[in-house]
Amino acid sequence: MKKNTLAVSLLLLAAASWTFADGEHVHNETCAGTHEHIHEEKETHDHAEHEKHDHAAHDGHDHADDPESVPVKISDRARKSIAMRFEKISGKPISAIKSYYGQMIVPAEAMKTAALPAAGRVRFSVKPGQRITAGTPLYTLASPALIASQSDMREAEANLARAKADLKTLEERRARLEKIGTKNSALENDIAFKKAEIPVLEATAERTQSLWEQATDGAQFARGILSVPATFDGIVQTLDLTEGAWGEQGASALTLVAAKPLEFKGTAFGNDSFSEKQGRLAIVIGEETKYFSGTLRAASQIDEATQARTVYFVPENLPEIVYPGQVARLEVFASGKPGENEFIPVPNSAVIKVGVDDIVFVCDPHDANTFFARKVKTLPARRGMTPVKGVCAGETVVSKGGYELKYVLPADGNGGTKKAAGHFHADGKFHEGEH
Repeated sequence: MKKNTLAVSLLLLAAASWTFADGEHVHNETCAGTHEHIHEEKETHDHAEHEKHDHAAHDGHDHADDPESVPVKISDRARKSIAMRFEKISGKPISAIKSYYGQMIVPAEAMKTAALPAAGRVRFSVKPGQRITAGTPLYTLASPALIASQSDMREAEANLARAKADLKTLEERRARLEKIGTKNSALENDIAFKKAEIPVLEATAERTQSLWEQATDGAQFARGILSVPATFDGIVQTLDLTEGAWGEQGASALTLVAAKPLEFKGTAFGNDSFSEKQGRLAIVIGEETKYFSGTLRAASQIDEATQARTVYFVPENLPEIVYPGQVARLEVFASGKPGENEFIPVPNSAVIKVGVDDIVFVCDPHDANTFFARKVKTLPARRGMTPVKGVCAGETVVSKGGYELKYVLPADGNGGTKKAAGHFHADGKFHEGEH
């Protein structure tokens, strides 16, 4: 056997015997750190146990001196091979909690369509998935319609300016005639005609200018080419036209997603009440489940076919690593029955059966590869969460990978017989023996 293989195997050995036997060591413990010990006369503590006790005191929970908190140490390679996941327990015990599973979605108001202001040939300056900022060039549009629109606007402005100049000239001529006491009926008719014509020309000029401004709003038009920039920060989702293709006015050139926070969307039973309820969102980020506060809202309309309604949650301070379509869990808090507040909800997958005992593996805050198997009491599971008694608020538990850790325990949980030494293979499976 190679030395490195033997070293990995030795790291996977547990650090203490697994025993819940009655009478050997009775230990009552609360999460506040109060301990009561009843030792038999024959019980002794060696130097290693005292070192463990001193080390565990730093995290507020004495793991090493607790027969219901057995340390298990694995290698960093083994931890990664079984793709472990972790979840930090809520800061306060919540007994009655409803969980709703769904996905993170882009809010409807964040989806933006860049429509063509006029028919023309499109050439893009961005690619799908590209992150953009306000002012980033999106596409150019070569449009004969825009050239004609610009020409119409300029012609209307010129006609209006000409009519106003003609009216001014006619009125000056009439003023000179009035000074010498002469009247000219034809001149009066011309003035009246120009005065009636100017409001029409003003309306035409205003209409053509408005059409031009709408078509070129925020863009630059030069030499018959319109260059369209982004007006907000976001991401290019799709290009809706082929490069160089001809698009009609109003056609979608590309679809953008504004840089707005993602929100959770899930389904709840129609009779579930969300009035004055608080919630939090649980999302797996890396190896750990993170919690986010935010705003909860539920659709008032209930689907007649499914008797369900849609529930939304907008989290605060969501990191950019969270992506649309990512699965998340919404937890809605409600009041529980008396006595249930001693139990803290953990994911169902965190509770492992070892013999007749329910076990939760608690992470060592000082060592990413050390875990403590903790015996707990449980209540019936509720929508993916199991209320347990025996863990503390603020501790981090193993939500995925506890089943594999079970087989690294030095005994089977129902007696004091130790297991043989073992090791993990590359597939994450544990095997007894050194090879």
